[in-house]
Amino acid sequence: MDECGETPLMRQREYRYWFLCDTSSQIGVVVGGFAFTLLGYTVTHNYVLSGLAGTLNSLVTAFMVIPGGIISDYHDRRRLIILSGAFAAALDAALALTLLAGRMSAPLLFVFVTANGALSGLFSNTTNVALPQVVGKNQLADATAANQSRDAVLQLAASPLAGLLYGVSAALPFAVACASRALQSVFGMALRCDLRPDPRDHGGDGGPAALRDGLEGARWYARNGRARLILLLIVVQVMVLSMCGTVVVLYQQSLGTTSLMLGVIQTFQGVGMLLGGVVGMRLVRELAGRTVFVLTSLAFVTSFSLMSLTASPWILALLGFCASVPLIPLNSMIETYLMLLIPISLRGRVGAVNVLFMSVAQSVSSVAAGTLLHILGYRGALLLPLAIMFVVSMMACSTPAIGGMPGLSRMDSLETLS
Repeated sequence: MDECGETPLMRQREYRYWFLCDTSSQIGVVVGGFAFTLLGYTVTHNYVLSGLAGTLNSLVTAFMVIPGGIISDYHDRRRLIILSGAFAAALDAALALTLLAGRMSAPLLFVFVTANGALSGLFSNTTNVALPQVVGKNQLADATAANQSRDAVLQLAASPLAGLLYGVSAALPFAVACASRALQSVFGMALRCDLRPDPRDHGGDGGPAALRDGLEGARWYARNGRARLILLLIVVQVMVLSMCGTVVVLYQQSLGTTSLMLGVIQTFQGVGMLLGGVVGMRLVRELAGRTVFVLTSLAFVTSFSLMSLTASPWILALLGFCASVPLIPLNSMIETYLMLLIPISLRGRVGAVNVLFMSVAQSVSSVAAGTLLHILGYRGALLLPLAIMFVVSMMACSTPAIGGMPGLSRMDSLETLS
């Protein structure tokens, strides 16, 4: 496999095109994804059906993620990058044209949601899987950090843009997503690095052996109780964050809040995450892992609990900012802890299991948010999942898995679990 040299990342031709390719993909995902959230309620005018659309998308993604991981391990990733961009552009174009023609209906929306989930599950991780073949091993961490910073900036800019475009025409954000995903294919064609998988990594050309390989990540979790508990905490966190965010968006839509204002709320959350990544990480680096877990969890639960007391978009934006500040330190602590417990040879397949569980968690959270909002109202729909997260988090602190979690500066002392 070709690897780029030791020069700075942005001076490396292959990395530049990879970065442009991945950024184009992410712009399409963020702009189209936020517009999909708004479109669900616009088309159905129903909390439960709107949440069900998000649930269907996540379930299809979850169903396709393991086959997608196997495909990326057995086929030329450059070709997959090009094809996935073309397929996604075609889907966004069809969606935009349907909206312009005034033909969108709830059943047709669910068809588009299903197709979007299938593409996401099959191809969403392809560029990340290809990255180690584009840059050298000693520059992989720098490349990953650059991607995360890029994602935070996109969240700041793309959500308000999507809201503004959606306010003009529901088709506009999908047209932008279409153009962005088409650029993904164009930049993918410019890549020259050999992104074909090495057959020696899986001992053959696919078939039943590939299917058995895809289950190895699940077997690793079955063997290790500590890892299962950490995964449970991550799943609960994802579910609660997604549920609370969906409840706020759906309730604000029912009050007539503009799509631009909803984008502003998302922007405040992005600013909070950036601040947490820059300042928060420095503050918690020397603290014990259990201390960081408790402090960040309490800050998150408190901020979202206060949201239940107001419907003011600007106050919600401020509280969303406060709730987002601890997210990167909390995520970094737990995810780094889990990653270092996974043997290097299993990280890809265990990662596929993680994505599968995250997708299921998001699918459940979407429909649960709409259902709870319908049954319990705004305040109850926020406080119930937060109470569950608080109880689970505090119980986890008494276990060796969390009680013995080292601080970020001492993570190198961890040994992998077989």
